[in-house]
Amino acid sequence: MPEKKKILTAKQYRRNQRSRTCQNVLKVLMILTGIVTVFIHLGQAWGWISNANAGDNWPSNYADYGWFMVVGTILLAIAIILVLFHLNWVSIGIGTVGGILCAGMVFLFVHYASANSFYSDLLNMQVKNLYVLEEIPAMAAFVCLWGVGLLQFWSEEAVEKRRKKRAEKDAEAPSILGEL
Repeated sequence: MPEKKKILTAKQYRRNQRSRTCQNVLKVLMILTGIVTVFIHLGQAWGWISNANAGDNWPSNYADYGWFMVVGTILLAIAIILVLFHLNWVSIGIGTVGGILCAGMVFLFVHYASANSFYSDLLNMQVKNLYVLEEIPAMAAFVCLWGVGLLQFWSEEAVEKRRKKRAEKDAEAPSILGEL
């Protein structure tokens, strides 16, 4: 027997349209800010690794911080790709770990830069302010990742799919009373 298509009310239809539009806007923002974040973080990490290895008045552990930044950036990029395949909770978990790694490394560097009064002559600003400004795309990508993941999880289609799966599982369960 063919499956009946659920008929939506006008209110449900408008809500679904708003949800889909919001998801699509967040996906575009997430992809764009994710690309910017990858380039910014990998550039920062490369600078930390090369400066720490060259011994330019940098502590040697900043090379390790750079590698942690690379790992965090890769995890964040993987999470952005996974959320596009509707692996919502997995991507949110991986993205959270990647975001915490990146933010932690930037926090450590900002602390070091402010303690040593690093200054950028090229941009005419304190380096700590520069790094904080460079984190805005990463925060935007992280927020969009969470937004898309939660919107996809609570979308009408996903809820209906979980409801059907649960009904099939309950229908297949043998009776605990047996045949009477």
